[in-house]
Amino acid sequence: ERLGWQSGNDFFRWSPAAATLGRVIADAVIDAHSDRAPIAEIGLLGWANLFTRGVYFSPHTHADAAWSGVYYVDAGDSSPKRGGMLMIRDPRAGAAMIASPSNAFDSACSFELAPRTGDLVIFPAWLLHWVTTYDSDQPRISVSFNAR
Repeated sequence: ERLGWQSGNDFFRWSPAAATLGRVIADAVIDAHSDRAPIAEIGLLGWANLFTRGVYFSPHTHADAAWSGVYYVDAGDSSPKRGGMLMIRDPRAGAAMIASPSNAFDSACSFELAPRTGDLVIFPAWLLHWVTTYDSDQPRISVSFNAR
């Protein structure tokens, strides 16, 4: 795992603008949870990330969280050609047994996302995820988070 720069997990307390982003993310997580038991508030931790050439994240999950995600402040040159792709894999045995148009996962149970500036991605924290090696001199800035 070659990490770029990461802040502590208190990002949403850095400034009023960071707190506003935290509220937007918390509302989005609550909306994503809407098909389950209603919740009024969540615990949210966030940290800033800076990707430069050669940075990647190895496959991992997030313990002690129900939801995880990332907001792309500036996606830089992230693309299939330049790397920095968000990869998500469903680790459940047999998850690829049924493939249909409504199933976003391919036969390997993996999903690849080319980040765009302004994208907010939310997923269950137990999903295995990683970021491919970023191959650009243009910095990429994101804010990752865990919610419970």
